[in-house]
Amino acid sequence: MITAHLPLLFASTLMALAVPASAAGVAATALSFELQPAEQSVDQPASAPVDLAAPASPAWTIELEPTVWFAGPSGKLRLPVTSGTGPGAFTTSGDKLQIDDVNLDTPRVRPKGAFRLGFDDWQASFSGADYSSSRSVTADVDGRLGAVAFASGERLDTDFSLGAYELTLGYRVWDKAFSTDSKNPAAADDIRLRLYVVGGIRLTDVSISVASTTGPSRSADVNQLFAEPILGARLEADLTESFGINVLVTGGYLPVDDRSSSSIDIEASFHYRPTGWLSLEIGYRQLAFSLEDGEGLGKFEYDGRLAGLFTGVTLRF
Repeated sequence: MITAHLPLLFASTLMALAVPASAAGVAATALSFELQPAEQSVDQPASAPVDLAAPASPAWTIELEPTVWFAGPSGKLRLPVTSGTGPGAFTTSGDKLQIDDVNLDTPRVRPKGAFRLGFDDWQASFSGADYSSSRSVTADVDGRLGAVAFASGERLDTDFSLGAYELTLGYRVWDKAFSTDSKNPAAADDIRLRLYVVGGIRLTDVSISVASTTGPSRSADVNQLFAEPILGARLEADLTESFGINVLVTGGYLPVDDRSSSSIDIEASFHYRPTGWLSLEIGYRQLAFSLEDGEGLGKFEYDGRLAGLFTGVTLRF
């Protein structure tokens, strides 16, 4: 049977050899087109080009906030009798006096600052500020601080310093952009609000000494470091592209035996941003605290506040 088909095969071979090269190319192209998968049809739209040069948004942000604080202390102070020296034996603790009765409340320009590190919804912060005064003062009342008894008009040598340092971690729980979330963005105000819940620790370092300048040598002093957990909130409000308001409120409390500390810190500031990396700010801060340690003749108490205006800049990277 193979022999019977040889003429037919021979004729087919001659016809294939007689096809011009151009016709063969057309046939190959048609065959190739027929073999393409259906999803590669010429009607399929081309993929959008990828802009490899477009920079990615930075995930981390860094803020430095150097400021100066025009702050003054206030409140009531009791110094331990056993901390110093004085004539005679005291059987009662010293007086708890208003510090302005011995002129320890003079405002001072002092450093204040913060460092913040942000990542997505998280923000870590370290901040600190202090007050310091070393001078001779005149008592306005009769009284006794620790073992230092004095009369009105008597001169006293004093050293007074108080520092507050906070380490906190915040998480953004609310972020509202009015222009973006509005059904009519063109008519909406360009306002954005961000709310952080913050928690951490506050260290309060207090050092106070009082000494007489006349008569027998008398002195009293205290040098204490208090630590307490704190919890609060920070609200950041961008009112326009250039103006904003920040409000921070934190509070803490830690009682341990005959030693305890508590505090409430309120800080509000206004910001002006001439550029994206620089902000000018002015604000007000009030740190109220209650510090206690010891009992009897060794008891120390200071219930007071450190408050005043501050101004500075914020550098953003």
